[in-house]
Amino acid sequence: MAFRPRKATGSPGAFIPGRLRHALRENSVIRFLLAHLLTLGIVMIICASGFHSALDIVRQDILESSGFAMEQAVDAVTNRLVTLRIIGLQVINTDSIRELGSSSPQSSDYAFLAQRAVKDYTEYLLYHEEALDQSSFLYFQNLDRVLYRGSVYRPGVFRQYLDSWNIDDAQWQTLSTCTDPYPRFWGSESGDLYYIFPCTLPFQGQYLGALYFRIGHDEIRQQFSFLEGYKDYTLLVCDENGQLVYSEDRLGLTETTPASHWLEGAEARQEGSNLIWTVKADERLGLWMVLVLPEQEAMRKLTALSVQTLGLTLLAGILGCLISLYFSLRSGRPVNAMARALRRTEEGLSADLDHIGDAVRRLLEDNKNLQLQKEQAKPALRKAFFHDLLKSDFVSRSEMEYMAGRAGLSLTGGTYCAAVMRLHPRSILTPSTGRRWRRPGSCSRRSAPRSTPGVPGRSGRTSAVP
Repeated sequence: MAFRPRKATGSPGAFIPGRLRHALRENSVIRFLLAHLLTLGIVMIICASGFHSALDIVRQDILESSGFAMEQAVDAVTNRLVTLRIIGLQVINTDSIRELGSSSPQSSDYAFLAQRAVKDYTEYLLYHEEALDQSSFLYFQNLDRVLYRGSVYRPGVFRQYLDSWNIDDAQWQTLSTCTDPYPRFWGSESGDLYYIFPCTLPFQGQYLGALYFRIGHDEIRQQFSFLEGYKDYTLLVCDENGQLVYSEDRLGLTETTPASHWLEGAEARQEGSNLIWTVKADERLGLWMVLVLPEQEAMRKLTALSVQTLGLTLLAGILGCLISLYFSLRSGRPVNAMARALRRTEEGLSADLDHIGDAVRRLLEDNKNLQLQKEQAKPALRKAFFHDLLKSDFVSRSEMEYMAGRAGLSLTGGTYCAAVMRLHPRSILTPSTGRRWRRPGSCSRRSAPRSTPGVPGRSGRTSAVP
């Protein structure tokens, strides 16, 4: 069974172009408005493109400035840790420290060795930095003693200082029993970072104890002061083994993602909605510092700028549309009125705006021909005016002024008088006698009485003339 092709039925939307074309031909307001809106749209597109490029530049600048601030903070922390490394290596290699660590509390020279070690330890720290005496301690594993602030303490007595640093027994057990022979970092649950230097006997490898430098959370936070401008972020410090030694995790990433994950990839990259900067510290430290910022948080100022720019652009667009509408109405209404007047003419001129120029040109040519005809008819009109004037055929002043205007005459006076004299050559008065002298074809004179000022009269042959 063959199907007959169905005729396509026009949808309402198919008539829109035709109606629009008809409106453009008949309504000049719409034509002016579309022209203005098209110009405004082109300008807005150019401005939007410029704003987009400018915002991209600002975004790149924000990324670079954030990365630069991160590098500056890492450099500051690195310099601090390198300084502590130099001091720590010098302290643990001091002879008095090693001699005390290798002795025992029962030896006869224990007091002397302890006094000398305390003196050298304290003077050395105060020489480099006064605050180091309060933020560092030396633990001797063999003696089970702690050297801190110019004194040697038993662990039980030293417990009060550990409590002030929020180090519990389990954490202290981890610190005191570790015999790693290499410098390492350790992070406490309170957020403090400890830089640990083991003390061993040279050529023997005997572990004597370790020197601990405590870098407080506030001190680290001070180096990353640029983060105060952000609400949500994650700052991680990992050792070379990928172990987390310090964190400030406001995004909760450490609970779901291992610290080693953030060490992979480029130094500056984007993962999902997060911006990541990974900076390696000095090679001697073996530390990696990672900053994770949500893109929305990092671009907060850019977002505010984008919203402000978008708002101003929309406002400018609305004002531009209103101004376009105003000038379209102001410019288009006279043209529409002229088009309607052309439709009402007897000739039925076309009011199509595409050909309205031809219609106006035709009207101007007709008007020019009419004026030329009027100029050509003025001599005859003047003759007819004077003829009617002499015959006193005007019934009112307005009629007389109208006919004079048609003849190109201007009546400016207020009182007019017209007289007609008929001479008869057969009857002439002699000047000496006053008698009438007649010739063949007598002559007579008749004078017309004057008319009322300003009103032409009908008696005799009198009429008002200037």
